[in-house]
Amino acid sequence: MSLEQIRVLVAGHTGLNKLKCIEEHVVPFLLERDADWRAATAKGDQEACSRIRNEQILVLELERAIPSTAYGIIGTPSGRASWMSSFLEMKRTWLSNASKPKYVFLLAHLSFQSESHFYTPITWTHTADDGKISFAFLEFLLDDFKPTFIITLIDDVYSVQARLNPRRHFRLSELLRWRNVEALFADYVMDAIEIRRGDRKSGLFPRLRSPIFSVRQSIYSLITYISDPNVPRIYLSYPITKPLTRWRCCRDRDMIDQINHFRHFFSAKVSSFDPLTINERPIQIALDGVRESEHAKEEQRISTLQRLTAELATALDQTDYTNAKTLLGSINNTLINSCVSDEDLDIRLGEMWPTEDEDTIAPFTPTTQISIKRSEMDEVITKNRAQSVVDRQIRVRDLRLIDQSDCVVIYRPGLSKKDWSTGTQMECSHARASGKAIIILKEIDDAEPMGPFDHKLPAEDVIVIEHPANEDSRKVAFGEALARVKHYSEEFLRRNLR
Repeated sequence: MSLEQIRVLVAGHTGLNKLKCIEEHVVPFLLERDADWRAATAKGDQEACSRIRNEQILVLELERAIPSTAYGIIGTPSGRASWMSSFLEMKRTWLSNASKPKYVFLLAHLSFQSESHFYTPITWTHTADDGKISFAFLEFLLDDFKPTFIITLIDDVYSVQARLNPRRHFRLSELLRWRNVEALFADYVMDAIEIRRGDRKSGLFPRLRSPIFSVRQSIYSLITYISDPNVPRIYLSYPITKPLTRWRCCRDRDMIDQINHFRHFFSAKVSSFDPLTINERPIQIALDGVRESEHAKEEQRISTLQRLTAELATALDQTDYTNAKTLLGSINNTLINSCVSDEDLDIRLGEMWPTEDEDTIAPFTPTTQISIKRSEMDEVITKNRAQSVVDRQIRVRDLRLIDQSDCVVIYRPGLSKKDWSTGTQMECSHARASGKAIIILKEIDDAEPMGPFDHKLPAEDVIVIEHPANEDSRKVAFGEALARVKHYSEEFLRRNLR
């Protein structure tokens, strides 16, 4: 494989519209970076545009020829045979392509889920005409396609579920599990490929070739990640809960506007990983509100039962059996009328983090309002946050995004003062333990630049950049942080760490 050719396996569970993501957003972005294509477009030369497109980019969709009915029986012999037929057709297309364009995108599932059971084509075998049995898909990836990167696309599970209904329904818990399984197989295949090729850069950071990307991330971040190692890769860390609370309760956007400025500054200049590009907190916020309401209703129900029971005792003492019978009926109705229901809960996403339109990977507009079954929300959001599936995934995912980065840039907006968010503390600690550099942006009067980790962070591992509390000074500080980021990335490349 030519060093200049970039082959990307794009994985991800159902409902992500991978083909649209690549064809409608990523491909046009790549073509706009080609001077010959821009010139042909300006002249209106459609033939030249088509030729350049074919020379530059090839998109292969493995499951294109699979009937939609096959997905429900994917675990059966007939379902697997349908998949294998589509795979062999795609393989013939790939092997017969003589042009070998610069960018090749292969869109495929690394796992399937049916009836809460998982299947992976990596382990499926194929018997050739000569009787030889092989792990056809795995051997194709290892010996023929040899991807430079395996990208696992992810999205908010409630948005995925809304796009799938009513065609196919997966519970929130099923989609969360599927996301993890898909990323796990991406890591497994990429490990095998790197070890076979002998090009694993470092044992310290093994997931650099199999990153996860939210469809809400910028196209620039994705393209530069796979095509330009000189562009820094950074994780953006900032408080979320407190600014969001101020926005939802008081419509105070000051902290959010500062953070959005920080996010947009870096997303346009580096390959940035932004925790807000995947946000499943709306499920928790909606459920917390419902639970509070249910708790108040339950307290009222208990109070009503206590009153009715006392009245029943009085009626019985007075041998007023007619009234006692009526009270017994009221008590029975109060007992059987539960305060908890499994009705659909509406979630208005417009009340979440406000931001401006961005040039993202996703070809679809974000969902603004969805309805989810209460029972599904209870499965993934427990009252004990430490045991909540969503909270666990948020923690693990954000730390993985740090592993995909060269360094971490922490922004402390002016209004946070001495408060350190739990998430930022965790990210700071993980970056330190992983050997990643940390850059902290803060206002001059912020008395707690490193929070409780102050004594654990040697000066050479942490750069603190202070700035006055105004927009112009923030821009200067962001520019200084960007220069530091570029230095750390150059050091990564010099030490052959990625």
